[in-house]
Amino acid sequence: MARVDLSKYDATEHQKNVLDYVLNNDISSVPQETGQIPVEDARMASSQYRSISKRTTIRILFISQDTSLLNQAQQTLDGYLNLSEIFDEVHIVVMQEGAKARNPVLRVSANVWLYVVTARHWALMPRAALKLIKEQLFFATGFRPDLIVARDAYESALVAQILGKRYHRPTQLHVLEDFTSADFLKRTSHPKWRLRLARHFTKGFHSVRTETDQIKKIIGRLYPKIPDLATLPRFNNYQGIMDTSVIGLGLKDKYPQFVFTMIYFGALNYSSSVYQVIDAVRFILRNPHIALVIVGDGPARKEFEKRSKIFAIDKQVIFEPKIDNLATYIKTADVVIVSDIDNVGDDFVIQAAVLGTPIIASRTALRSDLFIDGESALLYEAGDSIELTKKISQLLDDFILRKQLVIKARQVVQSRLHEDPEVYRLAYRASVEQGLFLEEVSASEVTEKSIPESIPVILENKVQP
Repeated sequence: MARVDLSKYDATEHQKNVLDYVLNNDISSVPQETGQIPVEDARMASSQYRSISKRTTIRILFISQDTSLLNQAQQTLDGYLNLSEIFDEVHIVVMQEGAKARNPVLRVSANVWLYVVTARHWALMPRAALKLIKEQLFFATGFRPDLIVARDAYESALVAQILGKRYHRPTQLHVLEDFTSADFLKRTSHPKWRLRLARHFTKGFHSVRTETDQIKKIIGRLYPKIPDLATLPRFNNYQGIMDTSVIGLGLKDKYPQFVFTMIYFGALNYSSSVYQVIDAVRFILRNPHIALVIVGDGPARKEFEKRSKIFAIDKQVIFEPKIDNLATYIKTADVVIVSDIDNVGDDFVIQAAVLGTPIIASRTALRSDLFIDGESALLYEAGDSIELTKKISQLLDDFILRKQLVIKARQVVQSRLHEDPEVYRLAYRASVEQGLFLEEVSASEVTEKSIPESIPVILENKVQP
């Protein structure tokens, strides 16, 4: 056995070379069930390695606070995009409050690593993230990722800009919600600080991607000097939804006593907005030939059933906790009501548009971006049950409007969403990797040394209210 001069042995260089070997020479042999293998173990899994002098692969670091990314079986950013298929090497850092994770570093697929950063307080998460990233992704030859992507304009943006300046890497910001809206201040925790973070750090990115065109316009108006501003591609397999066969009884067959049927879909928990829908339809349901079908279940279901009894409309408010084919119900309904403002509600709106059912929905950034009120859908402000009542009455009395909404909504979906998965993957990759071709960010003055104990202290020194 050959002797090794330990005084000249570089452990970090060895780790880098092992990781390069795994990614470039033996990916196909790595079993998918290695979801609980830490990166450190994966790097040392093989005793054979070879030094790679030149690389053509793209290595990306995503930084996020979206805990849904911790679902190892999903491995997507948006529910459709499998990261392992479009990028050569992916590292995902998820920051969250709470106790330290049992396995903070996991290998979730052949070329995707997940890092869970926890801190006892939200303001301490950036420092904890920087510490973990330095330990896991910095080798003797330098910082491993080629591009750093922040998936929010708050804590993730702060970490991304510090890493970009420290390791001389390009950065990109993904703005997935309108932080200038009043709804954001009501919905998010620590709204005061996060709004200040967003205002300060967004302008420091040369490459910014937004969830919708509406958010893009807002960012462009606030920060006109951002050189690379675009909307992220969106995917929805609308052709597959259109081809969905009608299975089982439709609403007209199951409830023939009703001539006009509305459908609501969502979890029936205590924060659900279904109570607003019940309040909005109680006067309309004085007509015994109109019904509201609520599809979903949850701990608050009995409370909603009790509410419909109080209004004496319990015979026309029908609760369906479980159905075999939701598409069948959507196709055979006269109108779909979406009052929740979450991503599930957005998906439900798109599905209804594809299946050809008129939509009444509360406003979100995505829905306002895709649909025009009165032309392709009827939109109202979330929580306004009086406006919702007016929208339902408007649709109920106007058959021509219902047909127009169906035609226009389907045209919107077909023209605005990517239907081909491969085209979508290529478009998404090209959009993200555009950040590699921009100059290094220099607008922000924040550096590693400027981070004291928490975010509030940083902002007291650097950001005006």
